[in-house]
Amino acid sequence: MEHRWGHRREIDKGVRLKLCDGRTGFGRLRNLSVTGAWITTDLPGRPLSVVEVGFTRAYENRRVLAHESGMIVRIAWHGLAVEWFEFAPAGVLALLALPPPRLVTGRAVVPGRVGK
Repeated sequence: MEHRWGHRREIDKGVRLKLCDGRTGFGRLRNLSVTGAWITTDLPGRPLSVVEVGFTRAYENRRVLAHESGMIVRIAWHGLAVEWFEFAPAGVLALLALPPPRLVTGRAVVPGRVGK
């Protein structure tokens, strides 16, 4: 049964994670909504613990670092699900406003990104 609010958008963005016990690591934001996200990572988290997710976003024609906090609500061998503490945080809204990547011969092409 689906319990999420809002539309979940596929995305592929690198993030930095900081757990409440001070451990840090990296992950990939794989899908995103105004209420939460799925992040693939090797960082072992615990359900119902606090996580800070850091990423870059566009702001007034420049890149800025954004940090959004949430609670880990689900763990799997390949990642974790986060529910944001704030509904529709500014950093998340900025990422959701980006145009989706377009597919070219089965591969995603992100506008403005060169190389692999």
